[in-house]
Amino acid sequence: MSTKEYHATREVAALAEVVYNTAGDLDRLRRWLPAGVTAEHLEDGLVLVRWRLGGRQGETRCALSTDDERLRVEWRAQDVPEVGGWLEVGQAGAGASRVEVCVTAPADVHATVESLTESALTHLQEEVDENFTAG
Repeated sequence: MSTKEYHATREVAALAEVVYNTAGDLDRLRRWLPAGVTAEHLEDGLVLVRWRLGGRQGETRCALSTDDERLRVEWRAQDVPEVGGWLEVGQAGAGASRVEVCVTAPADVHATVESLTESALTHLQEEVDENFTAG
């Protein structure tokens, strides 16, 4: 399978630790995933990801890990090890953070992955805004 890396970034008006804790919280994961994608926590470090996108649907078990020192969440599909990705958060000035996502996926789903990645970042930003920022 030919794969490609897809990158996206977003600035969020919240501290990096807040954004990272939101992204790595398995109870909040379903709230910021893009439409058509769900995740169910199976056991420590393992989630079942289901998707229904256009005419395609499926599911895969993903190993999920967090790195508190680097403010990074990583995932890897167990049945297709070349598919996975990471999300990393860093400070971007006073009270703001920069979120970067990298997804490795089949090269033939370029537009879909880019759209889903942008959607996930928008939902993550909304989740942080709704729950952790004063307004």
